[in-house]
Amino acid sequence: MSNIQSTILCKLCGIRKAGSQES
Repeated sequence: MSNIQSTILCKLCGIRKAGSQES
């Protein structure tokens, strides 16, 4: 896995977690 892909997945994970907490 490339570093860029890892960063994108990390951002998506953070967005999903944030949305879950807000919801």
